[in-house]
Amino acid sequence: MIDFESHLTMLLDDVAASVHPHPDADSIFVPTVAAVPRQVHRFRPRSLVPVAAAGIVLLGGSAYAMERLTGDPSRTVTPAATPVPETTTGPPTSVVEPTTTSEPLVIEEVVTTSVAEPEIKPAVVPEPVEPITRPTVPHTEPATQATEPTAPPTEPTTETTDSTVPPTEPTVPPTAAPAVIEFRARLGTGGLANDPMTQGFYGTAQPGSAIRVASQYGVAETTAGPLGNWEATLVMPEVPAGATVAVRITSNTSDRVREFTLHRPGEAVPPVVAFTANAAQTTTDHTPPVNEYWGTSTAGATISITSDYGSVQVLSNGEGKWSARLEFPGAPLGVTFNVRITSSKGEAAFDFPLTPVAPG
Repeated sequence: MIDFESHLTMLLDDVAASVHPHPDADSIFVPTVAAVPRQVHRFRPRSLVPVAAAGIVLLGGSAYAMERLTGDPSRTVTPAATPVPETTTGPPTSVVEPTTTSEPLVIEEVVTTSVAEPEIKPAVVPEPVEPITRPTVPHTEPATQATEPTAPPTEPTTETTDSTVPPTEPTVPPTAAPAVIEFRARLGTGGLANDPMTQGFYGTAQPGSAIRVASQYGVAETTAGPLGNWEATLVMPEVPAGATVAVRITSNTSDRVREFTLHRPGEAVPPVVAFTANAAQTTTDHTPPVNEYWGTSTAGATISITSDYGSVQVLSNGEGKWSARLEFPGAPLGVTFNVRITSSKGEAAFDFPLTPVAPG
């Protein structure tokens, strides 16, 4: 495309330099220029050859018309020895639509008449545009890419197991040991003044543990749930008012023992204990004479020990027991006297004779 445009430009320059019909005395043609109304004819060439030929003719006529219109000084044209009227027939004036989106150029038709008045309708073509010089890229041979040598395919290797090495057994992760839940017990809802007396307990232990709540007045048993929680209610009939009850709680999955002490409201009534009395000896060689006594009676009973040479009172304890040591100053040696023992909560009376003797 670049060579064709260069060649076409050279041809057009030669035509423009040689075609300048100026008035000459020897010339038989009298060129005249007349303005023709603007008429635009459009056509689309089907090949480049007719377009090139039409461009040569149109550019030649355009150069002549433009020179006459602008009034530039004419150049001398040397006619041939035998001038021959030259009639140039060209294609109808047309405008070649550019392929770009710019507005179409308007070309004015110019008619040149001679004596024979042949009508020439050259067309004004667009101003020559400087050809775009495309940078020439030196032709370089495509570089031959070095191909890496392909390694021969490796055959799959078959691993052989040494018969002397035993196969490794898959390791099974150890299962986590279940969490140990501490055995605990707490007091719940109490009914100590109820009849029968009741008391609630609750706590924690290993799931499924057997829990036992025991006292001298009753027993309760339960089992710890899946989360280790347990609860139980201890029912204790026949607990006297004011009595103190010991409760012991155990679990079959723990060595620990939980103990509680309960007290029934009200005034405690001691159990009735039979009144009894005992004396340590019947003779004494102590100076002054002395003897020891003991026995049983209802708890809180007053025990009275009396004689002609001395007396004393004691109280029986909560278990109904009592004891006393009594001296008898002024008792004569070898003379036997009587010691009587009574209880405020008993009707019986006990007499014990005592004889002082000389030491040795």
